[in-house]
This record gives sequence, structure tokens and C-alpha cells, in this order.
Amino acid sequence: MSVRTRRHTIVDSWPRDQLNPVLTALGALYTALLVNHTLLQPDLQVAPLAFLSSGTLLLFIGSRWLLSHRELSVMSSESLSSTLAGAVILHSFLHLYLLSNFSETRSLVLLGLGILTFFLSLRRLTIILAVTLAVWVIVAAVGGPSAAWLYFAFGLFIATGLKLYSVINRSDVATSLATAEETQKRCREVEEVADRTGEQLELALDSSEEGFWRWNLEEGDLETTPRFNQMLGLETPVTRASQWLERLRASHRPRIEQLHRSVTVSRPRFDEECEVLHADGTYRWVRVRGMAHFDDDEQPVCLAGWQADITQFKTMQRKLYQRSFRDELTGLSNRQLFLRQIEGALQQTHQASPEYGVVVLVLDIDRFRRHIDRSGYGFADDILKVVSQRLQARVGALSVARLEADRFGLLFSKLVNPLAAQGVAATVRQVMALPFGEGESALQLSGSMGLAWGQLGVPPATLLCRAHRAMRQAKSRGPGRYVVYDEETEGQHEEQLELEFRLAAALRRGELVLVYQPVTALKNGRIVGVAAQLRWNHPSRGLLFPEQFQDAVRASGLEAAVAWWSLREALKRMKGWLAKDPANPLFSISLPVAARQFSDLGAVDRVFELLQQFQLAPEMLRLEVTEATIEAQPANVLPMLSELQDGGVQIHLSSFGTRQASPAVLEEFDFDALKLAPEFVEGIEHSVQKRQAAGALLNMASEMAVDSIAEGLDSARQVEVVESLGCDYGQGSFFWPAMDQEMLEAILADGEGKRPAEVIQMAPPEARR
Repeated sequence: MSVRTRRHTIVDSWPRDQLNPVLTALGALYTALLVNHTLLQPDLQVAPLAFLSSGTLLLFIGSRWLLSHRELSVMSSESLSSTLAGAVILHSFLHLYLLSNFSETRSLVLLGLGILTFFLSLRRLTIILAVTLAVWVIVAAVGGPSAAWLYFAFGLFIATGLKLYSVINRSDVATSLATAEETQKRCREVEEVADRTGEQLELALDSSEEGFWRWNLEEGDLETTPRFNQMLGLETPVTRASQWLERLRASHRPRIEQLHRSVTVSRPRFDEECEVLHADGTYRWVRVRGMAHFDDDEQPVCLAGWQADITQFKTMQRKLYQRSFRDELTGLSNRQLFLRQIEGALQQTHQASPEYGVVVLVLDIDRFRRHIDRSGYGFADDILKVVSQRLQARVGALSVARLEADRFGLLFSKLVNPLAAQGVAATVRQVMALPFGEGESALQLSGSMGLAWGQLGVPPATLLCRAHRAMRQAKSRGPGRYVVYDEETEGQHEEQLELEFRLAAALRRGELVLVYQPVTALKNGRIVGVAAQLRWNHPSRGLLFPEQFQDAVRASGLEAAVAWWSLREALKRMKGWLAKDPANPLFSISLPVAARQFSDLGAVDRVFELLQQFQLAPEMLRLEVTEATIEAQPANVLPMLSELQDGGVQIHLSSFGTRQASPAVLEEFDFDALKLAPEFVEGIEHSVQKRQAAGALLNMASEMAVDSIAEGLDSARQVEVVESLGCDYGQGSFFWPAMDQEMLEAILADGEGKRPAEVIQMAPPEARR
């Protein structure tokens, strides 16, 4: 065992609660000997006392450090006992030095040995005590008691009494000391935790972006942290709640002043956002949150919480709002915000007067794409900016929005009826008529407008959609026009949408059918061919004619598919008729073509493939093309028509005379026949102007050496007039109505080409158009 370990063991075996009684006893003995010594040796009063006093001080310091290892305290019992014990030891050495009497020295040593037996265990001390008593009895019986044995026995008795006292009270003292040490240990741990918590709290407050505050409602005092004052740009801390409230924006101040009224015991927390004046003169957005503390009467006594600067967040929020509800180029409302504004205007107008309504106007700049193609997007953006500024400044609209591209929305409220929208349209037209730019390069802009009037109960999206539809109608009529939405137009539009969405299913289910109307030579009345016409056998609306669903066909994108189906179906029927009457080589079939058929570069090859599939000569097919079809795709249509014509297919110009481009088209392409539009034939027997117009067109066909066909002949007088004007062929209900396949086969069975009565009776009324 090392010295350090051994010393640790000795110290552990001598706890302070056992040493104190010994030290107290030694101190009492020392006091008695010191008094005795002083009385027996009066000549040593000064020197021993001075020596003992200085020595006692040094022993106090040394023994206190060795025995207690604690801070020095003169008044503690341990310090006094230790000092007295040291004085006894010092006095003992002094006594040995001063006294030459051996017996006294021996007695003193024996007394010390007796007292030192205290440090033995109780068992050993008991044995020594018994042996000493036995020896002392024997010695006293033989030769009488000696002073030396009395000194030793006296010390031994003192040690035994002290030992018994220490053992009896050891458990209580140990428990008390253990409890005291544990309490001290816990106190130290609590102090350490408190110190660490305080440091962490201080670091958190210093590093936090939020400032803490505490508002004493009764006194009006305000306790704040440095961060709170830095947030306001203040060098002097705010100490009164009124100083803080005065810096709030006036519109936000009441909410913060009444915070204590908005909290309850069940809902003590609060969270508010407000603007506060910074020292630099600007307002900053802050978030004030925390909770209230209540007294026994459940009344708030103070508010405490945090203040955070959210100015940057509010700035980003405002930017996001502008991006979500504002157009970046013009700064106007976008479609989402415009719909909300319409809803708010409807409610406000209804509250003002239930008879009033609002007008939504949709404006589309005419030929805007041309400006982009000519001058680029930068110039087009300048146009949009100027138009938006003029609409905002001069129209008097409740709201102006940019809906998309060059399309704007305007909102007007408190208008009595839809007729009031016409005045609104006139104002917008005047604003659009203002020149854009200066000098010779100034542009004259115009816009197509659609207006819709509505009252509370009409959804804003529906009102805007109605204005869109009216605008498209206005745009189809030409630039600078406007159309006011009405219910009749709405019904027609809904019908067209229903047809458009159902068309694909109709094509799959076989609801589309072809009817055939013979083409007759006016000179002899014989059938020279048939014209195929498309019908829609609608399951709920009955038989529909082309003019009832042709817009739906174009809008659905199925125009080419329907046209190719019609061509295939017509050629299939043609093959069946020729199989029954192969001796009629002049018989032919004609049907219209669509512009989108020519968007496919393989359209010509596809036509010849169908003719070959049904084993038909190209001369038996007549394709009817309108001037509008040629204008739609002039780069594709005319070359493909020429290729088809070179292959033997005849090309007819249908609805001749209805477009201004007729003379130009005749110069570019040599048609095989011209079909006079029904508009020129209807009422020609009564109108000199129509007769002159039809005569001019038929003369043109005659000069070009092409055949002419008149459509829509319904009376004998019409036949006489067009024949007198030089028309070669006719098509109409006077000769033959449009009929299905079975009826046509019955007519073709008559080699004379006459109209038997039974055929007329078989024809349904709706097929005689």
C-alpha cells in the first residue's frame, strides 16, 4: 500500500465526529494543567504564556488545515478543540523540559498513553481497560496504589468514556453529517445548473432576433431587453408602455392597447402584427406575441412576450401577392384578382340598389400579332403599357385587368341595364382611337370588345366567360366592333359546344350519314351525277343539316377526319351503283373537301389510293372546293388541286361569287366547273339585280369554257331563268331532293331519268332541301 493510500485510509478511519470529543477533553485537561503550571512556576508566567500563545496560533492554523480542510472559523467548535489539543501537546513537551523529576514526567506520559487509547477499537479498548484494572488491583493489594498507575488509569477512563459517547452518538452524527453533505452537494449542483441556465439564457437573448418585453399593467412599466430597443433603433431603453405604444402606427395602436382585454384565463396567449416607428423615421413591421399573467380574481396583471422584426417577411409577402394577383408588365390586376373584384362589385352594387348591375368588358387589341411580327416584343410591350395607362386614367372603370397577352378586362358598376353598356363601349373606343406615337410613324389602334351585364347571383367566372364570347363574335365581324351578350346567343353557343363535344362519339357510332342529290342537265333533264351531302342523325335533336353543325366540326378539330370519312363512304356507294348499272359511264359523284385535308402532304396520294381501292376511274370523282378553303391554305391547296386535276379528278369551285377573291382565284387555277351559290338563285325570278349578278357570273364561266351548275333550284321559273342565262346543269328540290342510298337506287333504275310519283312520295319532307 502506498503512502498516499495509507494516509487516505487513516483519515477515513478518523472522521471529525470522533475527533471532536477527544480534542475537547484534551482542551479541558490542558486548561487545568496550564492553571496548575502557572501557579507552581510563577517565574515562568511571561515566557511560557507568550510561547504558548504564539504556538497556539500556529497550531490553530496547521491543525485546522490538516483536520478539517475547510475555511478557517475561529468560533467553530472544531477550531477551538484543535487549538486546545495542540496546546496540550506543546505544554507536555514544555513540562518535560522544565521538570527534572522523573516521576512527574512518567506520570504525564502515562496519562497521555491512557488518553490515546481512545483511537483503538472499542473491543481492544475494553480488553486493555480490563487488564489495567486487574493489574491495578493486584498492585494495590500487594504494595499500594502508585501515582503512575493512577495517571494511566485516569487517562484510560477518560478515553473509554469518550469512546462510548462517540459510539452511541455515531449513527446520529453520521446521518446528520451525511444529510448535510448531501444537501450541500445538491445545493452546489443547483447552483451550477442555475449558473449554466443563466449563461444559456443570456446567450439566447444576445443571439436571438427577438426582443423580450414585460408590461406591468398596473404600474404601466415596461421591462425590455437590449434587442427590443435595437429593433426600434433607440439608444435609451424604453421604460414605459406608453412610450412604446406612441410609436405604433395609429391604425394598429388600438389592437395593442386592448391586448389585456382580448385574453382570458382559458386563452392567455396573443399574437399580433403591427407597424412601429423606427428611429430613422420609417415604419417597421413587427410581430408581438406572448401570454398574460392573472391574479387570484382572474384579472390580467402583466403581459410578457417577444417582439420580432418581420419587415423582410412582409416585403416578400407583398411581392408574392403582386406576382399572384398583379401583372408584372402593366401592374394591372390579373384574372384571379379581377374575378374577386367582380364578386365584390356585384355585392356592393346589389346593396346600393337591387335593380343595378355590373358590366364586364373584354377588350382585345386588333392586329396585335402583326405589330409583334413587325416591330418585336419590346415595341408590343410598350403598346400594352400605354393602353393600360390610358384605360386606367380615362375610362372611369372600377377596375382594369390584363387577362392575357393583348386582352384586357374592364369592370363597371351600378349600371341599370345592358343598354348602358353601349355607352361604356363608346368611351373605350374613343380611348383606343388615340394615336400611339408621334408623327408619321404614329399607329392607329382599335379593339374588339365584348360586354356582359349581370347582377348578384351570376358567378363572376360566368360573367367573364360571357364577355369573352361576345368579344369573339365582335372580332369575327371586323376590327373596332363590339357585341353585347344576350341570352339567345348564349343558347346557340351552348348548342354548338354540345355538338362539338359529341362529334367524335357521333363519328364512332355511325351517327353521321351521307345523302345524295342528283345533278341534272338543264337541256334534257337527265341525271349526270350525284352530289353527296353530309347529315348528322342526332339521337335527341333529329336530322341536322351541315349549316347546323359545320362550326362545331371546325372547332372540334375533326374537320379533316369527317371529310376523309365522307370521301371513303361516297366512293364505296359509287362502286355499288356502278356494279348495278355499268353501262352509264357518264355517271359521277361530287362532294366538298375541307381545308385541313390539304394540311397533310400525302393527301393527293390518299385520294388516288381510295379510287384504286374501289376500282373507280378518277374522272368519276368531282371535288368541290370553296374560295374560303383556298384562302385558308393557299400555299398547299392550289398545288394539290393541280396534282389531282392532272390525275383525272375534276375540280369544281363551289359557292362561286360569294367572296371578293373569285376573279383572282379563277386567274390562278383552271376549274372544271363553277357552282353558282344558292344565294344568287333564291328569288332570281323576281329580282333584276340577282339576275344581272348571276348573268355576269355565268358569262364569266362561259368565257372560260367551263361548265356551270346552279344550286338551290326550287321552281320551274328559276330553272327557266338560269337556263336562259346560259347555265348548263342544275341541282335542287325541283328536280330531285336529297335522298338516301335506297331511294337513289330506285331512281337510277329508271333509265329515262324521270321522276316517278312514287319516288316523290317516298322522300321525307326534311330531305327535300
